[in-house]
Amino acid sequence: MNYFINSLIKLTVISSFLLLSLSGRSATIDDQFKKFLKMYPALDAQNQAYCYIDDDGNVQGFNTQKLMGIASVAKTITTMHAIEKYGKNYQFESKVYVNNGNIHITGGNNPVFDRRFFYHLLNALNKNGITHAQKISYDAGVFFEPQLIDTQSFTQAKYSVDGKRFYCQYYEPSNTDPQKFFEKYFDTSNWNKLRTEITDSGQCITTEGVTITEDYEQKRNLIGSFQKNLEFSFESISYNPQNPFETSPGVFLPGTKVITLKSIELIKIANFTNRFSQNGIADTLFFGMGGKQAVLQRLADRFNVNDDTYFENNFQLLSGSGYALKEFEVTNSKGYIPGYKLIQRKRTKASCQFVLQTFELMLNQANGYLWPLFDGFEIPERTINDIMPYDYMAVGKIEGTLTGRFLHSNVLTAKTGTLGDASTLGGTLSTQTGKRQFAVINNYYDANYKTASKNIQNGMVTKMFDSFGGEKTFPYNAKNNDRKSFIPFDPNIEIKQY
Repeated sequence: MNYFINSLIKLTVISSFLLLSLSGRSATIDDQFKKFLKMYPALDAQNQAYCYIDDDGNVQGFNTQKLMGIASVAKTITTMHAIEKYGKNYQFESKVYVNNGNIHITGGNNPVFDRRFFYHLLNALNKNGITHAQKISYDAGVFFEPQLIDTQSFTQAKYSVDGKRFYCQYYEPSNTDPQKFFEKYFDTSNWNKLRTEITDSGQCITTEGVTITEDYEQKRNLIGSFQKNLEFSFESISYNPQNPFETSPGVFLPGTKVITLKSIELIKIANFTNRFSQNGIADTLFFGMGGKQAVLQRLADRFNVNDDTYFENNFQLLSGSGYALKEFEVTNSKGYIPGYKLIQRKRTKASCQFVLQTFELMLNQANGYLWPLFDGFEIPERTINDIMPYDYMAVGKIEGTLTGRFLHSNVLTAKTGTLGDASTLGGTLSTQTGKRQFAVINNYYDANYKTASKNIQNGMVTKMFDSFGGEKTFPYNAKNNDRKSFIPFDPNIEIKQY
């Protein structure tokens, strides 16, 4: 099945007017979708879609080509292209350079450089006898600063400035202001007084959590390898895009010690990102790959797309997470950001058929198939023995955002997407007749419709299973389903002395 190459030419898009001429199976699935639309008349039919891949590799469904908000399903596109670019086992490297009492940190665009990773860094310094620095500097790869759309700067208030418009963004404070984070966390003498921060993504505000000492103790109990007590102090911290100890590429001042800290493997990062819908990780991956233009160019190369309008019609990309951008203008109104008026929400959009291409890629990667790079490359036919892509996203009923959803476990892998105006479910079904990619996209203008959307999605999954011979359980042992237990780093560190 030469799906990816030929799909741009042979994808059979079935409109609602032709559904009566389809096979009994397709008509039955479509009849069920229409029943749901009648059951929930407040959901505008023109803003609802579902799709799946039939026996011939063609797309069937309703509104399969219409651009719609896909919310966090965008994360699967981001993570799949990160894996294609770097490889499943790639580990991001953050390096700490130490020389003559000074420290320079290069982040390496590490998407999991969070508090736990920082504690790992501080442990490495203490274990090497380093408890004080005169000067600490860091480069742009630390907490890779997001630049959504064409924003020019990032402020403490969690929105970017672009002329008179503002974009409210979701990130933990540690991902948005490395200067303040480092000043706060490198001074261990104040850990009993200072508190961690928690971002409220809906209101763009932060609230205080536990003290840093309490947070570290929680992480130490979880991870086990951290020292009981950490000690560090400094005299100054500043941003420096250049490594002050590197005289030329790969050449360092005598006496420089380099401590290399690695993230866990990319496939594990992708799985955690998709299972628990981690916005900050997805966007850091996205910008680390070069942002919107780089990702679209990679897609164009892989799909052999030369038409400038292709992505306008199939995939309108704004961010790696799918999180909606809230556009503001300066005003005297008293909104939830005083002095600014919400104009509109911008969101990443895709057609249902484009989403299916992502899930097909995911299944191909899980089974070791390469992306087709030239005409004539044949993807092996699907079999019931194909490995499900459970290393990439949540398994139904037992993991992540799918916990408690669906009747049976080990029969599907899927990604959810939820915003105030969109709800999406898509992934791969394990059926008695093989693996089936599917997606159900619901857009609406009232958050109260989320429940109705999930009812439709669950019902369509049940109908598709029935239409393809029923469920086929695949062997799988569930991963740790506690989001807080995620360990983002490789415990092994490398040290090199120059």
